[in-house]
Amino acid sequence: MIYAYFGNKDGLFDAVFTAYVEHYLAEVGSVVPWCVD
Repeated sequence: MIYAYFGNKDGLFDAVFTAYVEHYLAEVGSVVPWCVD
């Protein structure tokens, strides 16, 4: 996934960011299919 590159410095940030992005992709993934792995 694209967001895998962003949260690696902080485990907590990674978890929160991952959850946010997965929710975001669930909402608009059909609009921006290039964001989907």
